[in-house]
Amino acid sequence: MKEVRSFLKNLKILKVLILAIIFVIPLLPKFPLFQIPETSVAIRFEDFLIAVSAVIWFFYFRPRKKEFFKDNLNLAILLYLFVGVVSLLSSIFITQTVSPHLGLFHYLRRIEYFLPFFIAQQALTTRREVMIALSFLFIATIGVFFYGIGQIYFGLPVISTTNVEYAKGLMLPLTEGARVNSTFAGHYDLAAYLAIVLCLSSAVLFGLLWTRKQFFKTGIFVLVFSLFSYWLLITTESRISFLAFVLGLIVVLYLSKKKALIFPVLVLVFLGLLISPNLAKRFSFTFSQGIEFFQKKIENQQTYFPAVFAQVSKPSLIHQSPIPTAAGSVQEVVTAKTEKPAPGEPEDLLERIVYRSGGIRFDVEWPRAIRAFLKNPILGTGYSSITLATDNDYLRALGETGILGFLSFFLIFLEFSRRVIVFLKRKTEGWSKAVVVGMTGVIIAMVINALFIDVFEASKVAIIFWLLMGILVATIRISKTENV
Repeated sequence: MKEVRSFLKNLKILKVLILAIIFVIPLLPKFPLFQIPETSVAIRFEDFLIAVSAVIWFFYFRPRKKEFFKDNLNLAILLYLFVGVVSLLSSIFITQTVSPHLGLFHYLRRIEYFLPFFIAQQALTTRREVMIALSFLFIATIGVFFYGIGQIYFGLPVISTTNVEYAKGLMLPLTEGARVNSTFAGHYDLAAYLAIVLCLSSAVLFGLLWTRKQFFKTGIFVLVFSLFSYWLLITTESRISFLAFVLGLIVVLYLSKKKALIFPVLVLVFLGLLISPNLAKRFSFTFSQGIEFFQKKIENQQTYFPAVFAQVSKPSLIHQSPIPTAAGSVQEVVTAKTEKPAPGEPEDLLERIVYRSGGIRFDVEWPRAIRAFLKNPILGTGYSSITLATDNDYLRALGETGILGFLSFFLIFLEFSRRVIVFLKRKTEGWSKAVVVGMTGVIIAMVINALFIDVFEASKVAIIFWLLMGILVATIRISKTENV
Protein backbone atom coordinates (compact mmCIF):
# COMPACT_ATOMS: atom_id res chain seq x y z
CA MET A 1 0.00 0.00 0.00
CA LYS A 2 2.83 2.43 0.84
CA GLU A 3 4.53 1.66 -2.46
CA VAL A 4 1.33 2.36 -4.39
CA ARG A 5 0.79 5.61 -2.51
CA SER A 6 4.38 6.71 -3.15
CA PHE A 7 4.07 5.88 -6.85
CA LEU A 8 0.83 7.86 -7.21
CA LYS A 9 2.28 10.77 -5.27
CA ASN A 10 5.31 10.96 -7.53
CA LEU A 11 3.06 10.98 -10.58
CA LYS A 12 0.96 13.75 -9.00
CA ILE A 13 -1.99 11.92 -10.48
CA LEU A 14 -4.50 13.36 -8.01
CA LYS A 15 -3.63 16.88 -9.17
CA VAL A 16 -4.09 15.81 -12.79
CA LEU A 17 -7.45 14.23 -12.00
CA ILE A 18 -8.78 17.33 -10.24
CA LEU A 19 -7.83 19.39 -13.31
CA ALA A 20 -9.57 16.82 -15.50
CA ILE A 21 -12.76 17.14 -13.44
CA ILE A 22 -12.64 20.94 -13.62
CA PHE A 23 -12.19 20.81 -17.38
CA VAL A 24 -14.48 17.92 -18.34
CA ILE A 25 -17.55 18.62 -16.19
CA PRO A 26 -18.48 21.99 -17.77
CA LEU A 27 -17.38 21.07 -21.31
CA LEU A 28 -18.74 17.57 -21.89
CA PRO A 29 -22.45 17.43 -22.86
CA LYS A 30 -24.55 15.01 -20.82
CA PHE A 31 -24.38 11.98 -23.11
CA PRO A 32 -25.50 8.85 -21.25
CA LEU A 33 -23.23 5.81 -21.58
CA PHE A 34 -25.94 3.44 -20.37
CA GLN A 35 -29.16 3.41 -18.35
CA ILE A 36 -29.67 1.64 -15.04
CA PRO A 37 -32.43 -0.98 -15.61
CA GLU A 38 -35.92 -0.09 -14.34
CA THR A 39 -34.93 3.52 -13.71
CA SER A 40 -34.27 6.70 -15.64
CA VAL A 41 -30.83 6.96 -14.03
CA ALA A 42 -28.07 7.38 -16.61
CA ILE A 43 -24.38 6.69 -16.06
CA ARG A 44 -22.11 9.17 -17.82
CA PHE A 45 -18.39 9.60 -18.42
CA GLU A 46 -18.00 12.08 -15.56
CA ASP A 47 -19.33 9.44 -13.15
CA PHE A 48 -16.41 7.18 -14.07
CA LEU A 49 -13.97 10.09 -13.86
CA ILE A 50 -15.08 10.95 -10.34
CA ALA A 51 -15.13 7.28 -9.32
CA VAL A 52 -11.53 6.78 -10.49
CA SER A 53 -10.50 10.02 -8.75
CA ALA A 54 -12.14 8.82 -5.53
CA VAL A 55 -10.26 5.51 -5.64
CA ILE A 56 -6.94 7.33 -6.15
CA TRP A 57 -7.84 9.81 -3.39
CA PHE A 58 -8.39 6.91 -0.98
CA PHE A 59 -4.66 6.09 -1.11
CA TYR A 60 -3.90 9.68 -0.08
CA PHE A 61 -6.64 9.65 2.55
CA ARG A 62 -5.54 6.59 4.53
CA PRO A 63 -2.41 8.04 6.19
CA ARG A 64 -4.30 11.25 7.02
CA LYS A 65 -7.57 9.79 8.24
CA LYS A 66 -7.11 11.03 11.82
CA GLU A 67 -6.55 14.55 10.53
CA PHE A 68 -9.57 14.15 8.23
CA PHE A 69 -11.94 13.22 11.05
CA LYS A 70 -10.71 16.11 13.22
CA ASP A 71 -11.85 18.65 10.62
CA ASN A 72 -15.22 20.19 11.56
CA LEU A 73 -16.15 20.79 7.93
CA ASN A 74 -15.57 17.16 6.99
CA LEU A 75 -17.58 16.09 10.03
CA ALA A 76 -20.45 18.40 9.03
CA ILE A 77 -20.59 16.81 5.57
CA LEU A 78 -20.42 13.31 7.04
CA LEU A 79 -23.22 14.22 9.46
CA TYR A 80 -25.40 15.33 6.54
CA LEU A 81 -24.68 12.09 4.68
CA PHE A 82 -25.45 10.07 7.84
CA VAL A 83 -28.80 11.84 8.23
CA GLY A 84 -29.41 11.05 4.56
CA VAL A 85 -28.91 7.33 5.24
CA VAL A 86 -31.29 7.42 8.21
CA SER A 87 -33.86 9.33 6.12
CA LEU A 88 -33.50 6.81 3.30
CA LEU A 89 -34.03 3.85 5.63
CA SER A 90 -37.01 5.60 7.21
CA SER A 91 -38.57 6.28 3.80
CA ILE A 92 -38.12 2.65 2.72
CA PHE A 93 -39.19 0.80 5.87
CA ILE A 94 -41.41 3.23 7.81
CA THR A 95 -43.17 5.76 5.57
CA GLN A 96 -42.64 3.57 2.46
CA THR A 97 -42.52 6.63 0.23
CA VAL A 98 -39.62 5.71 -2.07
CA SER A 99 -38.62 2.84 -4.28
CA PRO A 100 -35.47 1.41 -2.60
CA HIS A 101 -33.25 1.33 -5.69
CA LEU A 102 -34.25 4.86 -6.74
CA GLY A 103 -33.74 6.26 -3.27
CA LEU A 104 -30.31 4.61 -3.14
CA PHE A 105 -29.24 6.05 -6.51
CA HIS A 106 -30.33 9.53 -5.44
CA TYR A 107 -28.34 9.17 -2.23
CA LEU A 108 -25.25 7.93 -4.09
CA ARG A 109 -25.50 10.98 -6.35
CA ARG A 110 -25.22 13.21 -3.27
CA ILE A 111 -22.05 11.39 -2.23
CA GLU A 112 -20.65 11.76 -5.76
CA TYR A 113 -21.22 15.52 -5.70
CA PHE A 114 -19.25 15.86 -2.44
CA LEU A 115 -16.26 13.77 -3.56
CA PRO A 116 -14.57 16.58 -5.59
CA PHE A 117 -14.60 18.70 -2.43
CA PHE A 118 -12.51 16.16 -0.53
CA ILE A 119 -10.23 15.54 -3.52
CA ALA A 120 -9.58 19.22 -4.28
CA GLN A 121 -8.74 20.28 -0.74
CA GLN A 122 -6.14 17.50 -0.49
CA ALA A 123 -4.77 17.62 -4.06
CA LEU A 124 -3.99 21.36 -4.15
CA THR A 125 -1.08 22.28 -1.92
CA THR A 126 0.43 25.47 -3.39
CA ARG A 127 -0.74 28.85 -4.66
CA ARG A 128 0.44 27.95 -8.18
CA GLU A 129 -1.75 24.83 -8.19
CA VAL A 130 -4.79 26.83 -7.08
CA MET A 131 -4.21 29.35 -9.86
CA ILE A 132 -3.79 26.59 -12.44
CA ALA A 133 -7.04 24.98 -11.29
CA LEU A 134 -8.96 28.25 -11.64
CA SER A 135 -7.35 28.89 -15.03
CA PHE A 136 -8.62 25.50 -16.21
CA LEU A 137 -12.11 26.48 -15.05
CA PHE A 138 -11.97 29.75 -16.98
CA ILE A 139 -10.68 28.03 -20.12
CA ALA A 140 -13.42 25.39 -19.90
CA THR A 141 -15.99 28.17 -19.54
CA ILE A 142 -14.74 29.79 -22.74
CA GLY A 143 -15.44 26.44 -24.41
CA VAL A 144 -18.95 26.52 -22.94
CA PHE A 145 -19.39 30.02 -24.38
CA PHE A 146 -18.34 29.00 -27.89
CA TYR A 147 -20.57 25.91 -27.82
CA GLY A 148 -23.47 28.18 -26.84
CA ILE A 149 -22.61 30.44 -29.79
CA GLY A 150 -22.63 27.33 -31.97
CA GLN A 151 -26.09 26.36 -30.73
CA ILE A 152 -27.53 29.81 -31.41
CA TYR A 153 -25.98 30.53 -34.79
CA PHE A 154 -24.64 27.28 -36.27
CA GLY A 155 -27.09 24.58 -35.23
CA LEU A 156 -24.94 22.66 -32.75
CA PRO A 157 -27.13 20.12 -30.94
CA VAL A 158 -28.77 20.49 -27.54
CA ILE A 159 -28.21 17.52 -25.21
CA SER A 160 -30.87 18.10 -22.58
CA THR A 161 -32.15 16.18 -19.56
CA THR A 162 -35.32 18.21 -18.98
CA ASN A 163 -37.45 15.09 -19.40
CA VAL A 164 -37.03 11.32 -19.52
CA GLU A 165 -36.85 11.06 -23.32
CA TYR A 166 -34.34 13.89 -23.73
CA ALA A 167 -32.18 12.34 -21.00
CA LYS A 168 -31.55 9.34 -23.26
CA GLY A 169 -29.08 11.48 -25.18
CA LEU A 170 -31.24 12.83 -27.99
CA MET A 171 -29.47 15.44 -30.10
CA LEU A 172 -31.97 18.25 -30.61
CA PRO A 173 -31.83 21.58 -32.41
CA LEU A 174 -32.26 24.79 -30.44
CA THR A 175 -35.85 25.57 -31.42
CA GLU A 176 -37.31 29.03 -31.85
CA GLY A 177 -38.16 30.55 -28.47
CA ALA A 178 -35.95 28.10 -26.56
CA ARG A 179 -33.12 29.38 -24.40
CA VAL A 180 -29.51 28.35 -24.87
CA ASN A 181 -28.26 25.31 -22.91
CA SER A 182 -24.72 25.09 -24.28
CA THR A 183 -23.15 21.92 -22.82
CA PHE A 184 -25.50 21.85 -19.82
CA ALA A 185 -28.69 19.90 -19.15
CA GLY A 186 -30.85 23.01 -19.30
CA HIS A 187 -30.65 26.77 -19.45
CA TYR A 188 -31.19 27.11 -15.69
CA ASP A 189 -28.18 24.88 -15.01
CA LEU A 190 -26.06 26.91 -17.43
CA ALA A 191 -27.18 30.18 -15.85
CA ALA A 192 -26.41 28.96 -12.32
CA TYR A 193 -22.94 27.88 -13.43
CA LEU A 194 -22.24 31.21 -15.12
CA ALA A 195 -23.36 33.11 -12.02
CA ILE A 196 -20.73 31.39 -9.89
CA VAL A 197 -17.84 31.68 -12.38
CA LEU A 198 -18.68 35.38 -12.86
CA CYS A 199 -18.37 35.92 -9.12
CA LEU A 200 -14.92 34.33 -9.27
CA SER A 201 -13.72 36.32 -12.27
CA SER A 202 -15.09 39.55 -10.72
CA ALA A 203 -13.05 38.90 -7.57
CA VAL A 204 -9.90 38.41 -9.63
CA LEU A 205 -10.64 41.48 -11.75
CA PHE A 206 -11.50 43.86 -8.90
CA GLY A 207 -9.63 42.27 -6.01
CA LEU A 208 -6.08 42.51 -7.31
CA LEU A 209 -3.76 45.46 -7.73
CA TRP A 210 -2.75 45.10 -11.36
CA THR A 211 0.45 46.52 -12.78
CA ARG A 212 0.22 47.54 -16.43
CA LYS A 213 2.24 44.49 -17.47
CA GLN A 214 0.08 42.13 -15.38
CA PHE A 215 -3.13 43.62 -16.72
CA PHE A 216 -2.09 43.24 -20.36
CA LYS A 217 -0.80 39.74 -19.65
CA THR A 218 -3.66 38.39 -17.52
CA GLY A 219 -6.18 41.10 -16.68
CA ILE A 220 -7.44 41.54 -20.24
CA PHE A 221 -8.06 37.79 -20.49
CA VAL A 222 -10.12 37.88 -17.26
CA LEU A 223 -12.04 40.94 -18.50
CA VAL A 224 -12.86 39.38 -21.88
CA PHE A 225 -13.75 36.10 -20.17
CA SER A 226 -16.15 37.95 -17.85
CA LEU A 227 -17.82 39.77 -20.75
CA PHE A 228 -18.29 36.51 -22.69
CA SER A 229 -19.73 34.78 -19.61
CA TYR A 230 -22.02 37.72 -18.84
CA TRP A 231 -23.37 37.75 -22.40
CA LEU A 232 -24.11 34.03 -22.22
CA LEU A 233 -25.82 34.50 -18.83
CA ILE A 234 -28.06 37.15 -20.38
CA THR A 235 -29.03 34.82 -23.25
CA THR A 236 -30.28 32.19 -20.77
CA GLU A 237 -32.89 34.75 -19.62
CA SER A 238 -32.76 33.32 -16.11
CA ARG A 239 -34.05 35.94 -13.68
CA ILE A 240 -32.95 34.23 -10.48
CA SER A 241 -29.41 33.51 -11.74
CA PHE A 242 -29.05 37.10 -12.92
CA LEU A 243 -30.06 38.34 -9.46
CA ALA A 244 -27.80 35.73 -7.82
CA PHE A 245 -24.86 37.06 -9.83
CA VAL A 246 -25.74 40.68 -8.95
CA LEU A 247 -25.90 39.94 -5.22
CA GLY A 248 -22.71 37.87 -5.38
CA LEU A 249 -21.01 40.73 -7.26
CA ILE A 250 -22.05 43.25 -4.59
CA VAL A 251 -20.52 41.04 -1.89
CA VAL A 252 -17.33 40.62 -3.95
CA LEU A 253 -16.93 44.37 -4.45
CA TYR A 254 -17.67 45.11 -0.79
CA LEU A 255 -15.16 42.55 0.53
CA SER A 256 -12.60 43.70 -2.05
CA LYS A 257 -12.86 47.21 -0.55
CA LYS A 258 -14.24 48.58 -3.81
CA LYS A 259 -17.44 50.06 -2.36
CA ALA A 260 -17.20 53.11 -4.63
CA LEU A 261 -17.46 50.82 -7.65
CA ILE A 262 -20.66 49.07 -6.58
CA PHE A 263 -23.08 51.59 -8.09
CA PRO A 264 -21.31 52.20 -11.44
CA VAL A 265 -20.64 48.49 -11.96
CA LEU A 266 -24.27 47.63 -11.21
CA VAL A 267 -25.42 50.29 -13.67
CA LEU A 268 -23.31 48.62 -16.36
CA VAL A 269 -24.62 45.18 -15.38
CA PHE A 270 -28.26 46.27 -15.62
CA LEU A 271 -27.60 48.06 -18.90
CA GLY A 272 -26.84 44.58 -20.16
CA LEU A 273 -30.57 43.89 -20.01
CA LEU A 274 -30.78 45.93 -23.20
CA ILE A 275 -29.04 43.00 -24.91
CA SER A 276 -31.94 40.74 -23.97
CA PRO A 277 -35.35 42.46 -24.15
CA ASN A 278 -36.95 39.13 -23.18
CA LEU A 279 -35.08 39.04 -19.85
CA ALA A 280 -36.12 42.63 -19.13
CA LYS A 281 -39.70 41.74 -20.02
CA ARG A 282 -39.59 38.71 -17.72
CA PHE A 283 -38.44 40.90 -14.84
CA SER A 284 -41.16 43.46 -15.58
CA PHE A 285 -43.93 40.89 -15.75
CA THR A 286 -42.66 39.07 -12.65
CA PHE A 287 -42.74 42.34 -10.70
CA SER A 288 -46.30 43.14 -11.81
CA GLN A 289 -47.34 39.55 -11.06
CA GLY A 290 -45.92 39.80 -7.57
CA ILE A 291 -47.83 42.99 -6.79
CA GLU A 292 -51.11 41.52 -8.04
CA PHE A 293 -50.48 38.23 -6.21
CA PHE A 294 -50.01 39.90 -2.82
CA GLN A 295 -52.95 42.23 -3.41
CA LYS A 296 -55.22 39.24 -3.95
CA LYS A 297 -53.76 37.43 -0.95
CA ILE A 298 -54.48 40.46 1.21
CA GLU A 299 -58.04 40.47 -0.09
CA ASN A 300 -58.31 36.75 0.85
CA GLN A 301 -59.08 35.71 -2.69
CA GLN A 302 -58.10 32.42 -4.31
CA THR A 303 -54.53 31.75 -5.37
CA TYR A 304 -53.51 33.90 -8.30
CA PHE A 305 -52.38 31.00 -10.44
CA PRO A 306 -54.85 28.73 -12.24
CA ALA A 307 -56.17 25.85 -10.18
CA VAL A 308 -55.41 23.45 -13.03
CA PHE A 309 -51.77 23.32 -11.88
CA ALA A 310 -52.82 21.92 -8.51
CA GLN A 311 -54.43 18.94 -10.25
CA VAL A 312 -51.21 17.56 -11.70
CA SER A 313 -50.88 13.98 -10.51
CA LYS A 314 -47.74 12.59 -8.94
CA PRO A 315 -45.69 10.58 -11.45
CA SER A 316 -44.87 6.96 -10.85
CA LEU A 317 -41.66 6.45 -8.92
CA ILE A 318 -40.14 4.34 -11.66
CA HIS A 319 -40.04 7.31 -14.01
CA GLN A 320 -38.17 9.60 -11.69
CA SER A 321 -34.60 10.68 -12.31
CA PRO A 322 -31.92 12.29 -10.18
CA ILE A 323 -31.35 14.72 -13.03
CA PRO A 324 -33.05 17.93 -11.92
CA THR A 325 -35.30 19.93 -14.13
CA ALA A 326 -36.80 23.37 -13.86
CA ALA A 327 -39.90 25.13 -15.09
CA GLY A 328 -39.33 26.96 -18.33
CA SER A 329 -37.78 24.22 -20.45
CA VAL A 330 -37.98 23.78 -24.21
CA GLN A 331 -41.04 21.61 -23.67
CA GLU A 332 -42.76 24.41 -21.76
CA VAL A 333 -42.18 26.83 -24.66
CA VAL A 334 -43.69 24.39 -27.14
CA THR A 335 -46.71 23.83 -24.89
CA ALA A 336 -47.26 27.54 -24.41
CA LYS A 337 -47.05 28.11 -28.16
CA THR A 338 -49.44 25.37 -29.19
CA GLU A 339 -52.08 25.75 -26.48
CA LYS A 340 -54.58 28.54 -26.18
CA PRO A 341 -54.37 30.61 -22.99
CA ALA A 342 -56.42 29.23 -20.11
CA PRO A 343 -58.94 31.55 -18.44
CA GLY A 344 -57.04 34.24 -16.54
CA GLU A 345 -53.76 33.64 -18.38
CA PRO A 346 -51.99 36.40 -20.35
CA GLU A 347 -52.38 36.45 -24.12
CA ASP A 348 -48.72 37.31 -24.71
CA LEU A 349 -46.61 34.17 -25.20
CA LEU A 350 -43.64 35.24 -23.07
CA GLU A 351 -45.88 36.49 -20.27
CA ARG A 352 -47.82 33.22 -20.38
CA ILE A 353 -44.60 31.21 -20.04
CA VAL A 354 -43.53 33.29 -17.01
CA TYR A 355 -47.05 32.99 -15.57
CA ARG A 356 -47.05 29.20 -15.84
CA SER A 357 -43.52 28.97 -14.50
CA GLY A 358 -44.65 30.68 -11.31
CA GLY A 359 -47.85 28.65 -11.18
CA ILE A 360 -46.02 25.34 -11.36
CA ARG A 361 -43.79 26.34 -8.46
CA PHE A 362 -46.37 27.95 -6.18
CA ASP A 363 -49.32 25.65 -6.84
CA VAL A 364 -47.69 22.27 -7.46
CA GLU A 365 -44.02 21.81 -6.60
CA TRP A 366 -43.73 23.83 -3.39
CA PRO A 367 -46.99 22.54 -1.83
CA ARG A 368 -45.91 18.99 -2.71
CA ALA A 369 -42.61 19.48 -0.84
CA ILE A 370 -44.44 20.98 2.13
CA ARG A 371 -46.83 18.00 2.24
CA ALA A 372 -43.84 15.65 2.24
CA PHE A 373 -42.28 17.59 5.11
CA LEU A 374 -45.50 17.50 7.14
CA LYS A 375 -45.76 13.75 6.60
CA ASN A 376 -42.44 13.22 8.42
CA PRO A 377 -41.05 16.53 9.77
CA ILE A 378 -37.99 14.92 11.38
CA LEU A 379 -36.60 12.82 8.51
CA GLY A 380 -38.74 13.72 5.51
CA THR A 381 -40.03 11.21 2.98
CA GLY A 382 -36.68 10.28 1.43
CA TYR A 383 -34.59 11.08 -1.63
CA SER A 384 -36.63 10.86 -4.87
CA SER A 385 -39.96 10.98 -3.00
CA ILE A 386 -41.10 14.36 -4.35
CA THR A 387 -40.50 13.64 -8.04
CA LEU A 388 -38.23 15.35 -10.52
CA ALA A 389 -38.19 18.93 -9.31
CA THR A 390 -39.16 21.26 -6.49
CA ASP A 391 -37.48 24.40 -7.85
CA ASN A 392 -36.55 25.37 -4.30
CA ASP A 393 -33.67 23.45 -2.77
CA TYR A 394 -34.60 24.39 0.78
CA LEU A 395 -38.13 23.04 0.48
CA ARG A 396 -36.72 20.00 -1.27
CA ALA A 397 -34.31 19.37 1.61
CA LEU A 398 -37.13 19.72 4.14
CA GLY A 399 -39.42 17.44 2.14
CA GLU A 400 -36.86 14.73 1.45
CA THR A 401 -34.73 14.75 4.61
CA GLY A 402 -36.80 16.71 7.15
CA ILE A 403 -35.55 19.16 9.74
CA LEU A 404 -32.52 17.00 10.56
CA GLY A 405 -31.38 16.93 6.94
CA PHE A 406 -32.01 20.63 6.45
CA LEU A 407 -30.13 21.63 9.62
CA SER A 408 -27.18 19.34 8.91
CA PHE A 409 -26.91 20.80 5.39
CA PHE A 410 -27.11 24.32 6.85
CA LEU A 411 -24.33 23.40 9.29
CA ILE A 412 -21.94 22.87 6.35
CA PHE A 413 -22.45 26.45 5.19
CA LEU A 414 -22.18 27.73 8.74
CA GLU A 415 -18.68 26.23 8.94
CA PHE A 416 -17.75 27.70 5.54
CA SER A 417 -18.88 31.10 6.79
CA ARG A 418 -16.88 30.79 10.00
CA ARG A 419 -13.69 29.98 8.08
CA VAL A 420 -14.17 32.86 5.66
CA ILE A 421 -14.74 35.31 8.54
CA VAL A 422 -11.62 34.08 10.36
CA PHE A 423 -9.60 34.45 7.15
CA LEU A 424 -10.85 37.98 6.45
CA LYS A 425 -10.02 39.05 10.01
CA ARG A 426 -6.38 38.19 9.31
CA LYS A 427 -6.39 40.98 6.69
CA THR A 428 -4.48 38.87 4.19
CA GLU A 429 -4.14 40.49 0.76
CA GLY A 430 -3.20 39.32 -2.71
CA TRP A 431 -4.29 36.25 -4.63
CA SER A 432 -5.50 34.32 -1.59
CA LYS A 433 -7.90 37.09 -0.62
CA ALA A 434 -9.16 37.39 -4.21
CA VAL A 435 -9.87 33.65 -4.28
CA VAL A 436 -11.59 33.61 -0.87
CA VAL A 437 -13.67 36.69 -1.71
CA GLY A 438 -14.62 35.15 -5.05
CA MET A 439 -15.65 31.91 -3.35
CA THR A 440 -17.76 33.92 -0.91
CA GLY A 441 -19.56 35.40 -3.91
CA VAL A 442 -19.96 31.87 -5.28
CA ILE A 443 -21.66 30.77 -2.04
CA ILE A 444 -23.99 33.78 -2.13
CA ALA A 445 -24.92 33.08 -5.76
CA MET A 446 -25.66 29.41 -5.01
CA VAL A 447 -27.71 30.21 -1.92
CA ILE A 448 -29.83 32.70 -3.90
CA ASN A 449 -30.22 30.38 -6.89
CA ALA A 450 -31.42 27.61 -4.57
CA LEU A 451 -34.54 29.68 -3.81
CA PHE A 452 -35.96 28.92 -7.27
CA ILE A 453 -33.78 26.14 -8.73
CA ASP A 454 -32.76 22.69 -7.44
CA VAL A 455 -29.21 23.84 -7.97
CA PHE A 456 -27.56 21.46 -5.50
CA GLU A 457 -29.06 18.54 -7.47
CA ALA A 458 -27.99 19.84 -10.90
CA SER A 459 -25.00 17.55 -11.39
CA LYS A 460 -22.64 19.82 -13.36
CA VAL A 461 -23.30 22.82 -11.13
CA ALA A 462 -23.18 20.84 -7.88
CA ILE A 463 -19.93 19.06 -8.75
CA ILE A 464 -18.19 22.30 -9.74
CA PHE A 465 -19.54 24.10 -6.67
CA TRP A 466 -18.26 21.52 -4.19
CA LEU A 467 -14.96 21.34 -6.03
CA LEU A 468 -14.65 25.13 -5.69
CA MET A 469 -15.39 24.81 -1.99
CA GLY A 470 -12.48 22.36 -1.80
CA ILE A 471 -10.31 24.99 -3.49
CA LEU A 472 -11.55 27.53 -0.92
CA VAL A 473 -10.46 25.31 1.97
CA ALA A 474 -7.12 24.61 0.28
CA THR A 475 -6.53 28.34 -0.31
CA ILE A 476 -7.18 29.23 3.32
CA ARG A 477 -4.82 26.46 4.43
CA ILE A 478 -2.10 27.48 1.95
CA SER A 479 -2.38 31.16 2.93
CA LYS A 480 -1.23 30.27 6.44
CA THR A 481 2.08 28.92 5.15
CA GLU A 482 2.67 30.87 1.94
CA ASN A 483 2.77 34.59 1.33
CA VAL A 484 -0.17 34.69 -1.09
